[in-house]
Amino acid sequence: MEIFEYINIKTKIQTTKYEIIKKTFKQEVYKKGTILLKPDNASQKLIFVESGLLRMYYQLDGKVITFLFLTENAMMFPLESVFYNKTDPYGWEVVQDCTLSIAHFSDIQTLMDTVPFFERFILSESFNVLKQMSDKLYGIQMLTAEERYKKLLELHPAILQNAPLGHIASYLGISQQHLSVIRAKKN
Repeated sequence: MEIFEYINIKTKIQTTKYEIIKKTFKQEVYKKGTILLKPDNASQKLIFVESGLLRMYYQLDGKVITFLFLTENAMMFPLESVFYNKTDPYGWEVVQDCTLSIAHFSDIQTLMDTVPFFERFILSESFNVLKQMSDKLYGIQMLTAEERYKKLLELHPAILQNAPLGHIASYLGISQQHLSVIRAKKN
C-alpha cells in the first residue's frame, strides 16, 4: 500500500493537503540484500514500507542479531538519532525486494507544524513503534521460544515465508537448530 493510502485510511487526508504530503516523501525501490543503514548510523530518515520486508539488526560479540522485522505498512525511524542526536545502534537490511517511501525527519517536523492532523498521525505511528518494542521485550522476558514462534506464525506468517531461518532464529532469541526443532514439532 502506498503511504498516501495508508495515511488516508488513518486520517482521511484533506485533498488540499495531499500535495504537501506527497512532496515530503520520495518513493524508492531496493533489492534483497541491500543495506539501507549500517549499525551506528546517524540517519534522520523516516521509512514507510509500501511492499517487501526489512529487518533491523545489531551486532554483538561478532554476531549479527535481528531486532525487528518491518513488514508492509510499517513505519520506522532511527529513534536514537532522531530524538537524541546519538548514533542509532541498528542497521537496516532489505530481506525481500522493497518499495519504500522515505522522508527526512526535519521535513516530517515541518509537515507536523503545517498540517495539524499529520502530527496526530505521527504520534499514533510512534505509539505503534513503542507497542512493537514493548511486545518484543515482553516476548523475550515472558514467553518460551515455542510461544514466541507461535505468535510470530499467527501475527506475521509472511516473515516466516520470506526471511532466512537464521534471521528468524536470532529474532526469536534462539539458535537455528532450536528453531528447526520447534518447526519440526509444528509440522
